[in-house]
Amino acid sequence: MKTLLLAGALLAPVLAVAQTVATPADPAPHVTASEILVVTATGNATPLSEVLAPTQVIERTDIERAQAGDVAEILRTVAGFDLERFGGPGQLTQFRVRGGETDHVLLLIDGVRINPATGAAVFQNLSPEAIDRIEIVKGPRSTLYGSDAITAVVNVITRSGDNGVGGRVRFGSDETRDTSARFAYSGEPGSLTLDVEHSRSEGFPVFKAVPIDRGYERTTLNLRGATRVGAVDVAVRGNNSQGNNEYIGFNSDTFTNDKPVSQDFTSQVGAIEFAGSPLTAWNSRFTASRAYDDLHSKESPNRVRTTRPQVDWNNVIALGENHRLTLGAGYAWEKANIVADYCSTGVCEFQETRDIRNLRMQTESAAGRHRLLLGAAWTDHDAFGDKSTWNTEYGFDLFKDTRLIAAAGTGFRAPNAFERFGDPFVGGNPDVKSETSKNLEFGLRQRLGQRQVLDVRVFRNDTEDLIAFDPATFTVNNVRRFRNEGLDLSYRIDAEWLSATLTAIWQDPIDRDTDQTLVRRARRTAGLRLARDTSLYSLGFDMVASGERPDVDPDTFGPTTVPGYALYNLSAGLQVAKQTRLEARWVNVSDKDYQTVAGYLQAGSSGYIGLRYGF
Repeated sequence: MKTLLLAGALLAPVLAVAQTVATPADPAPHVTASEILVVTATGNATPLSEVLAPTQVIERTDIERAQAGDVAEILRTVAGFDLERFGGPGQLTQFRVRGGETDHVLLLIDGVRINPATGAAVFQNLSPEAIDRIEIVKGPRSTLYGSDAITAVVNVITRSGDNGVGGRVRFGSDETRDTSARFAYSGEPGSLTLDVEHSRSEGFPVFKAVPIDRGYERTTLNLRGATRVGAVDVAVRGNNSQGNNEYIGFNSDTFTNDKPVSQDFTSQVGAIEFAGSPLTAWNSRFTASRAYDDLHSKESPNRVRTTRPQVDWNNVIALGENHRLTLGAGYAWEKANIVADYCSTGVCEFQETRDIRNLRMQTESAAGRHRLLLGAAWTDHDAFGDKSTWNTEYGFDLFKDTRLIAAAGTGFRAPNAFERFGDPFVGGNPDVKSETSKNLEFGLRQRLGQRQVLDVRVFRNDTEDLIAFDPATFTVNNVRRFRNEGLDLSYRIDAEWLSATLTAIWQDPIDRDTDQTLVRRARRTAGLRLARDTSLYSLGFDMVASGERPDVDPDTFGPTTVPGYALYNLSAGLQVAKQTRLEARWVNVSDKDYQTVAGYLQAGSSGYIGLRYGF
């Protein structure tokens, strides 16, 4: 790894790093001053058209138009995001992206890691009301973010700025009731934003064998503040989501999934950030944050909890007008606490603490028709050793509006606390290794006039040492490997009278040892978002289509197949007064009977109506 870092440092001046952070000195001809800046793909603010990785941005106007109850309902319209929801809203919700596992997706809130130390990130507890935009980057990003960033990174960026107060009320099917309020100030000596949201639903029967309604309740508070102290910009952010989810759990008496249970949850993240420019060509940012995740069963002593204080120092150095060098370092102290009543000795409790250190370097360059990104990182987990990763991306402007892209990179996922320290008779293995991945990708990005962009990617991802239960040893081991090859397509048009985003993916996620398609992955998925916005009204149409997928029967534990489906959603908004907007949403218009996980029911045709106001 030291050799890689030294080579990169020596090559940096030759390779010519990237444009300046805000206004590239040598941009592609189609970059405009009003273009969206994204931060997730490179770790620094970069015009979307200059990002080489497959990146999509869901903006605030898209979020409001969708009128979704949680973030998962918005993300599922992105092809390749295979939704895995164990019932309706409020139930356990995760994604498998580009054929990967659910814990191969890294979730960030304002750039801070949210994935718990006990499993994959969940999406059902994120309220859209406090979100400004969602940045989605497909492919490995372990060089920037460490563990879990194998198939995708989802960065939820919360709202800030503006002036005024506002709110929203919404009612709908299954006795759903949502209320939210917002206060925002921007001026001297800085800005302050506070969003509060409360949502609850009585739900519906989520498991086919148990006709009992399962609902949820959630309260979210999001705070952002910023000011300037001398030459230093100071920002404070905090997000707290807590509530209760009802679900159907495993019954150890009958050895079936038929037990009505519930759990209280709390998810918190807080951060303070200092940013400044010690020198004209040097931008530096220091962030101290703390993430906290807690799930506590109400019917048993079962509990999982993660506490993660962390610090990160990011430095961007401009080496001339056309390139930049990024150097970063991070440290996290992660603690996982687990209480379980299913151990061989009855109720057991264990915990794991680990120090995680990270060093990273990245160069970005723009020279004429050429764009190049090189990145390398070293991550050390004191519990099981270190891991080196790298990433490289190259873009060539074949014509004025035609860019060819080639990329390769590696990623990894560290074993979680359950996998390392579960009860020996359940399968914990402290010697289990990290999962590793290699990704290869070729793409074409074509602008069609000033309003249309087509992006096509051909990719292959190989994952080794997949962590799974090994029946031969009755413990957790690195026993599997898989490969996914496919074609990933996105198309966007922003016409004066209509905007549309189409995504589609064709893939072949297989277990390389058995040559079988991996469970809960569809070979074909597609998503379509259509929108028309005027000063008087807005109209939206969403379509989600998924092919059939293999699964495990919850009754027999044998193989089964979940049929494919297509869903259609409609939304509308009407400006009834200067500060008041009437909203309506119709979900699953065709009343499709479908499942995303075998045995777990999804909502039929549902309707919602709301009122949004602001002053």
